[in-house]
Amino acid sequence: MVSFDFLQQLTERFEQPPAAVTPAACTREMTFLSRCERCLRACPHEAIDLRGKVKVLPACTGCGACLTVCPTDAYRLPESGLGDLLAQVEGAVRATGAAVLTCARSRTVREADAVLPCLARAEETLLLGALAAGAREVTLVRGPCETCENAPAMPRFERTVARLTGWAGAVPATRGLRLVREEEAPARPRPRAVEGERRAFFAWMRREGMQVAARMAEEVAAGWSARPDPSPRGTLSAERRLLLGLLRRFPEGEASLPYDPEGPFADLEVDLDACDGSATCVRVCPTEALTQPEDPDAFTLTFQASRCVNCGLCVEHCEPKAIRFAPTVPLPAIKQGTARVAARKPKAHCASCGLPYIPSRATKESGRCKYCGMPDLFPAVPAAEQADGAPDRAGPADPPRDEASS
Repeated sequence: MVSFDFLQQLTERFEQPPAAVTPAACTREMTFLSRCERCLRACPHEAIDLRGKVKVLPACTGCGACLTVCPTDAYRLPESGLGDLLAQVEGAVRATGAAVLTCARSRTVREADAVLPCLARAEETLLLGALAAGAREVTLVRGPCETCENAPAMPRFERTVARLTGWAGAVPATRGLRLVREEEAPARPRPRAVEGERRAFFAWMRREGMQVAARMAEEVAAGWSARPDPSPRGTLSAERRLLLGLLRRFPEGEASLPYDPEGPFADLEVDLDACDGSATCVRVCPTEALTQPEDPDAFTLTFQASRCVNCGLCVEHCEPKAIRFAPTVPLPAIKQGTARVAARKPKAHCASCGLPYIPSRATKESGRCKYCGMPDLFPAVPAAEQADGAPDRAGPADPPRDEASS
């Protein structure tokens, strides 16, 4: 006989609260140049409004798809917090050496170690957290996707699992990820370590969640100091810091990860001939992965791969198209938080205005800065036309004098 507590718990899982958003953490709020629409495209219910300040509409079902696509972690699910989920998974791994995650609509919720509103809510941090806890296998059990309203969010989650398993050369533990149907779910009872009275169970989860978050935060504290400015711009989210800390738990494998446009990491290449030193890339970067240190003799651009969240704003808004994504991402640079000089170009002096500028492919032949090299928008009127009384840029010519009246 099904208990009332179980039915109540199941009902609560079906009635997930909508996602919450911190507008100040959205790149569209950080810079007017951002036209990011990842959350809008990922949402299966058109429940996100990007007109004006970003907001979540009542149509939100709380599936969590927006959380996994936002590069700056502007979204959150109050009732499906990362700390609680990591605590559930880590407790299961300690008890059985494996973990099972499923969605709230699955028939396997009673056998699962963590139940998500939708598997699309499982980002890299959660999955790597299960593996970093020592899980030899992490099984992801699909629910009845064919009849679920959140089904449009699943293809991206499938790509997330494929991307992580593709990291196996650099992070061998990711070979333990399995995405299966309900009938393929491992049959096993819930670990005794997490059995017990319902309220005590969730109280334990909250305590464990705080401990997990604190333990991981200690790992990433070195090298990441808090900024006095309360604005999220230039900072890394707590979720991002956890992800970096988790990566440090894994032994070294291959030196690089394959680049994925939907992944959490990226590396950049700069075409020095095309770069004009305008530093638009630095101004639009939301995490200060790109910086321009003081250099009186040259334009210098530094890049820190661990701070890059793959938002793509620098590539999108580089006017001379001098920046592109590299085909691989250096894993040691991400783990160690090191920065490198991505570009350094000596300054020259403009042949027209005499001011210093950065020569590029577009200005190399003229020897003039890009502003002096622009075509004159208001060309001078030929002298012959001026003599005929034609209007010039200063205004119409004076009317002829009537000598008879003088």
